[in-house]
Amino acid sequence: MKRGVNKRAVTNVEMVVAIVIFVFTIFSMLILFNVFHKAENESNSLEEFEQRFLERAGNYTLVGAKCNSKFNYIYNLSFELNRVSVPSDCGSADVVYSIPTYGKIFSYEQLDKMNQSYYNDNDYEVLKGEFGGDFILSIRGESGESIFSMTKEKPQGSEIYAKNFRIKVYNKNRQNPILNAIVNVQTW
Repeated sequence: MKRGVNKRAVTNVEMVVAIVIFVFTIFSMLILFNVFHKAENESNSLEEFEQRFLERAGNYTLVGAKCNSKFNYIYNLSFELNRVSVPSDCGSADVVYSIPTYGKIFSYEQLDKMNQSYYNDNDYEVLKGEFGGDFILSIRGESGESIFSMTKEKPQGSEIYAKNFRIKVYNKNRQNPILNAIVNVQTW
């Protein structure tokens, strides 16, 4: 009878060893395939970059105005006192306005200053501190034309994280002064 008890004890030990080996193998595979790596930090830093970048934008109010079968947009911009106005052949009583919408907008001059700062080493260090690290930034119009391109050499072997987001740019020197643009940012 003592002999049967020994067999049962050996069987339990073998089961425990098998379970330990199984758990160790699974855990080793999880570490090997880098399952515990958190990419959220870089994703969060891109979100923070976008938020900090958009904080530089001014405010705008957009109202549609219809007069004499013509439809125009009227922008009221926080960084300029003037605005895109309704054509002069419309009397104030003839204009029908839409419900206003609000948003953020950049001035071309503001982005140009940032572009110049990007290429000045001392100013770039300030931008790096403001945005949280090294970055490359390009701004293109919706039709693909390049507005600004801020590039630096990317370090070899670094992981590059990228994101696109949309902005509006006001350039008073254009016939259509409001431009919808896409910002591509890359960080490392």
